Amino acid sequence: MKIRALLSSVIMLSPVLGQAVEEATSNETVAAAIEKPSGEGLLENIKISGLYRIRPEIRQNMGFSSGNGNNANYIGQKVQVGFLKKFGNDTKLQITFQDSRIWGGNMASMTTLDTGIEQQALDVREAYLEFSKLAGGPLSIQVGRQKLVYGGQRLIGHLDWTNIGRSFDAVRLKYETSTNKLHAFSSIVQEGNSADVGQATVNRVDRYFSGIYNTFTGLSFMHIETYYLTRIQTTNNLGEKLHTVGTRLSYKPKDVGLDYEVEAAYQFGQRNAMLSTSAYAGAAIIGYTLNPGIKMRLSVEADVASG
Repeated sequence: MKIRALLSSVIMLSPVLGQAVEEATSNETVAAAIEKPSGEGLLENIKISGLYRIRPEIRQNMGFSSGNGNNANYIGQKVQVGFLKKFGNDTKLQITFQDSRIWGGNMASMTTLDTGIEQQALDVREAYLEFSKLAGGPLSIQVGRQKLVYGGQRLIGHLDWTNIGRSFDAVRLKYETSTNKLHAFSSIVQEGNSADVGQATVNRVDRYFSGIYNTFTGLSFMHIETYYLTRIQTTNNLGEKLHTVGTRLSYKPKDVGLDYEVEAAYQFGQRNAMLSTSAYAGAAIIGYTLNPGIKMRLSVEADVASG
């Protein structure tokens, strides 16, 4: 034992002190108590994750126009370092730092894939606390910058396939059982009293994005998702209130077989305090996963939107 080795050194330096120490540690219970930590250390139960990705991209006619400025060729780079700390079984802290840039990029580019609007490549991708099993039940709360991912990510997703991705400064309540997941969240997309890095003027617009999303998994052949989303923008004369309701039916086999997905959404509300909005969108996908030595999936998709 390390403590025994240390005590032996003390004994050699001072015979009198060594005799007293030997008497105090002759009892194995005392020695075991010295070795055993009094509680969980701050660095215990920490998981460290990382990501380093380089991806060249060639984009031609991005705006579906023959004018100038529709082509972009660049090399994107994304670096992430994440820390997950668990406090017992019911509380966890997640912090993820991300540096996203394009090679040779110094200011915000036309593709906004290196620094974005805030003109800073290094930022906090995630920083939240999650408290589980509130009141001893299936209720939990997540507070802070977090990823919101629902359905096929047509309306809400983290966009990890891009060079920056998307996070939300939000509060989210979760009520999850073995067959149903009910989430309610509210996020601040833009704070009207803030001045972002690199901007000379202060923001004057508040933007909020909130929603309720329910996923039922009690059927073996179908998952049923229903949702209500709202986006509110407050200004002196140009307010915006948009509401979206929708549903998604899907099934995906664990290994091989037939899968499908059908989603429909309807949006209504007001833009600029005078223009009313009424729009719809839908998508349908059918696919088949096979594994003839190499796992592959064939699919057909159809999409429609009112514009």
